[in-house]
Amino acid sequence: GILTGKETEVSRDFKFEELAPVQDLINAMAQRLPRGEGSVAIQDQVSTETLNMEVQSAARAVAEATPVAVAIFGIDRRVLYLNGKFEDLTGIRLDNAAGQEIQAAARDQGFGVFVADLLQRADGGVVNEDFDFGGVVYTVSGVRLGAMGVRGFAVTLTRKE
Repeated sequence: GILTGKETEVSRDFKFEELAPVQDLINAMAQRLPRGEGSVAIQDQVSTETLNMEVQSAARAVAEATPVAVAIFGIDRRVLYLNGKFEDLTGIRLDNAAGQEIQAAARDQGFGVFVADLLQRADGGVVNEDFDFGGVVYTVSGVRLGAMGVRGFAVTLTRKE
């Protein structure tokens, strides 16, 4: 909706307070998009690459500031950004994973398949599943970014108490 010019902001249809700043940044960018009669649909002007760059840019600062492990994926489900906490926990490095599907980037094939499946199911909103990292269980949460259509995805890893 935002990138087509039909909506002016992303609604909060996710349940991760850690991602609220990402939404605020996306909404701030949306306010700068052209609106009104005679404007060409933004979707026609914006490539997946440009859209992914905007999602990555908006999420990078937030992902570094949050206390949880965060991975940001583009609309094509390819890795855009991993914060240091995600890298440390999974062993996946951004410099090797950027632009790849998670299955190709993950050293643990089971984790790669797990996250790919989670991203598929996150099309409908928020998905939470547990994953065991060497005896320590984490809740892996996937959420789509975008209210009126998928604009990207975020995955968080939170240690289960």
